[in-house]
Amino acid sequence: MAEPYDSPWPKPKKPYVVPRELSHADILATIDDFVASARRAQDAGLDGVEIHAASGYLPMQFLSTNANLRTDQWGGSIERRSAFLLAIVDAIAAATSPGFVSVKLSPGWGFNQVDDTDPIATYRYLATELGRRSIAYLHVGNYGIEWDVFGTIRPLFDGPMIYNVGFNRASATSAVEKNGADMVALGQAFIANPDLVERYRNGWTVNRPRVATYYSQGPDGYIDYPVHADRDAEQQQSADEALVPIMPQ
Repeated sequence: MAEPYDSPWPKPKKPYVVPRELSHADILATIDDFVASARRAQDAGLDGVEIHAASGYLPMQFLSTNANLRTDQWGGSIERRSAFLLAIVDAIAAATSPGFVSVKLSPGWGFNQVDDTDPIATYRYLATELGRRSIAYLHVGNYGIEWDVFGTIRPLFDGPMIYNVGFNRASATSAVEKNGADMVALGQAFIANPDLVERYRNGWTVNRPRVATYYSQGPDGYIDYPVHADRDAEQQQSADEALVPIMPQ
């Protein structure tokens, strides 16, 4: 299948294996793998784990009507398509604590070719169910979706929420002060600005991220962005405007 967009980062050197449908036993074993990973994280002293149920990865494939064609207890209705993710959350919570687990969602996003015929209904159900579980937080990204993702989910989830995608200093402040966010994720801005907190606090300009170094295999793009005192004036922009990455030539 074609990639959803042309990406500059490294490609796999071998073709992907042909996927197959998981058996019921495979699903239970996969849930156990999530639990084992969470226990290792707890043993290592981490504060918690975030289940990545976004971006077309396995939990989102179960949620998506075009990927989940099952007719057993793990597919079909919204409740059954949600069962895999909720089983992971419940199992990790039982093995550690509810406050040790969190979830990331990207409602309605078609990344990695997933699709949902009624995403609003799916994610309203999920937000309600996750809100009953006292998890650490719910991390939600609006990846250019036309319907009001945050406005739909925020009233249904009874717990802390992280809003994500496309925020800058001004819009993040507004999201927290006026629109129900408890926290805002600023991934690309943090990648490009080792002193982002200080830049935001002082209203300084920010470095524009270089897309060609995303997921690179060396130090480029990880440890070579300058602090504000050493900034390159040609690669700066306002902290209160939408971040404009530098695209590959």
